[in-house]
Amino acid sequence: PLPNKIEETFIAAYHALEKKSKLRTFSLGVLPSPYGYKKGTLAESMHHSSLCVHSEKQFLRSVRLGIASLFSEHALLHREAQGIDHQEVSMALLIQQMVDSGKTISGTAMTASQKNTMVVQASYGLPLYRSKLSIVPDLYTFFKPALNDQKCAIIKKILGSKRSKIKQEARQLKEVPVAIKDQHRFCLSDVQAIEIAQFSLNLEQRFQGPLFVQWAYDEKNILYIFNVCEGPAKNS
Repeated sequence: PLPNKIEETFIAAYHALEKKSKLRTFSLGVLPSPYGYKKGTLAESMHHSSLCVHSEKQFLRSVRLGIASLFSEHALLHREAQGIDHQEVSMALLIQQMVDSGKTISGTAMTASQKNTMVVQASYGLPLYRSKLSIVPDLYTFFKPALNDQKCAIIKKILGSKRSKIKQEARQLKEVPVAIKDQHRFCLSDVQAIEIAQFSLNLEQRFQGPLFVQWAYDEKNILYIFNVCEGPAKNS
């Protein structure tokens, strides 16, 4: 269990977010942000994430699981293999309201794919379990110097299959098929893809290093950046 004062702080924050919410369904994501790992390690994938959190009880359980995952077998073995002192790592939790997944488009941006290029991936629905479900996203490759000059910088586009997507339905995550016509077209406009790439490039310049960026457009075409972490540099 959490210490009483910490638990009370989390409960107060939960209800404050619930009060501010303007969406039809209030739902949170509790995402890990560990510190102390070597640069370029996607450490978030080794720790517990919770999605579709919609009650105070479920929220507190998600917080406990997130903190406890710092000492999961996977995380412990990784730190041992990398020679990382267990006492030098720490955990922050990102508490974020989930966007409505009915018409969501989401994906990632790798700001250092190859020299002077960036890759944006995009598909329908929430960005979950795509590798397990064999969801092949659309790919957009950008020439970064052209982005700096505010020019159209898309140098390559590859259409992904996008046969299914993950959406939130009745407060649960569910895999549903994507309409055939949507499978056969790019899910982002060039303007949207450039907006994601430009925003990711600005973040890379701000943090002075390659980044892995997770993003989503909601049904009103508002762009959300919901996770940013250090990404591996590739110069070949």
